[in-house]
Amino acid sequence: MNRTIKMLALIFAAVAASPAAAVAAKAPADEIPFVNFGGIRDWTANNDSTLYVESAQGRWYQVALAYPCAGLPFALRVGIDTGGFGTLDSFSNIVVDGQRCPVASVTQIASPPPRGSTAPAAKANG
Repeated sequence: MNRTIKMLALIFAAVAASPAAAVAAKAPADEIPFVNFGGIRDWTANNDSTLYVESAQGRWYQVALAYPCAGLPFALRVGIDTGGFGTLDSFSNIVVDGQRCPVASVTQIASPPPRGSTAPAAKANG
């Protein structure tokens, strides 16, 4: 009986220390729902790897791209491909001049993005 309890304790400790448990404990990624139904109020880009998006609720998000997206800082409009789910998340793509740029992460930020953007703030078309 004692041996069984010790064995179960060892198994539980091994499972708790596994990488899968560490992933499960990680905070959920941010996302912007209802993008295809007016879920984005405004956006701006300071460089070719980061897009700042304001949701319809007035919350700002930093959208990091998987790799630089040529022309993003100068784009007058961007498209957002959510893959049919309507949610801007790490499975989405930003489309600039026909170029699809995969999203690496979406993170809510506490305040509007830093000033000095090279792109005019415009409505997102997607």
